[in-house]
Amino acid sequence: MKRLLIYFYLQLKRLLRLIPALAIGVAALSLMAGLIAFCGEKVFKEQSVYTYKIKAAIVPGDTSDLTDYLVQMLESTKSISETCEFIETDYETAKRLIRQKKVQCALIIPEGFTESVKNGRNLPIEIMFSDNGSMITLVLRQLSVAGADILASAQAGIYTQFDLYQKYNLGDKDADANQYLNKTYLKYVLQRQKMYKKSGSAISGSITIAEYYKCAGIGFVLLLIGIACPTFFNEENGVFDMYSSTRGIPYLFRVFSKIFIFVTMCEAALCIVLSPEEALKLLPAVLCSVSLTALLYKISASGSVGIMIIFLLNFSCCLLSGYFLPKVFFPAYLQDFGDLLPSGLIFNQIQYALYDRPSHSSMLIVMSVILLITSILSDTATRRLS
Repeated sequence: MKRLLIYFYLQLKRLLRLIPALAIGVAALSLMAGLIAFCGEKVFKEQSVYTYKIKAAIVPGDTSDLTDYLVQMLESTKSISETCEFIETDYETAKRLIRQKKVQCALIIPEGFTESVKNGRNLPIEIMFSDNGSMITLVLRQLSVAGADILASAQAGIYTQFDLYQKYNLGDKDADANQYLNKTYLKYVLQRQKMYKKSGSAISGSITIAEYYKCAGIGFVLLLIGIACPTFFNEENGVFDMYSSTRGIPYLFRVFSKIFIFVTMCEAALCIVLSPEEALKLLPAVLCSVSLTALLYKISASGSVGIMIIFLLNFSCCLLSGYFLPKVFFPAYLQDFGDLLPSGLIFNQIQYALYDRPSHSSMLIVMSVILLITSILSDTATRRLS
């Protein structure tokens, strides 16, 4: 037992000597993760639809008081003014703004619009849309089509009601019927806020962009911190290894002692930036990342090769698991594949520890066991072949 404790102490001492290198590695990886988070938050910054204003050009071709009233009504109506910004201009300027994609749409009020309303011709208001193919333009186009259909239905109802009352000599009751019909249409228009349910959405799910990249940064550091200490995970020189075997120190104890020491060191570091409870919830993620690091060093020909393999493999896995670009932008099969990778399970476990998202602790423990068994088998095979 004393020999085991001495070996454990020697390994702990080896790791403590690497603390400066580990600190530099953590700082460099944190700086890289912070830069990625900064860029990601700027690109995917959450923007409320209530603060975004659609730019629309208005061309008042008719100079009557009714047209002026219509424009003023559009600009002063609260539900419209909160979402739209109107620019009064002429026809040619409006077309140029549409081509340059400086406005999403243009409303062209034709000349003689007021007279057409009075005599029943009802000249249509032309609406031009930008061809930028954005979601905003698509929604505006569909809303305008729906609005035209609703207006056409209302007009058809009013005209039908007038024709029926005239046909059956009920003209004296036409005013009351018309008032009732207008109230019926306005009831649905004025209650439009009750007809639609508003809900928010974000590419990062139920957490904010900043929280999303905080989880990604922690996972990124956990997966790559092993590149700072190849001498710890590599086997000791042959003489010390043979001496340890002859002194009765089991091979499995030597493997698991290194894993235990490094996991404990990572947990202690996490307790500095997180609460002890959160750090404890991250234990399966830390164990999986350390087991993966140990395996990659075992199958590498040297420490420098191991560093290269760890960086390339884990960096690629982090990319597929949504550490840099949220995985909602990936095809469905890539999203599922990224979730099954160690980096994906670790990312989800960090979100569970920090923000109570679904846990993957059991899957991480099973994966850690598989990685450790693979590491031991590969190292045993290498020993026998050599």
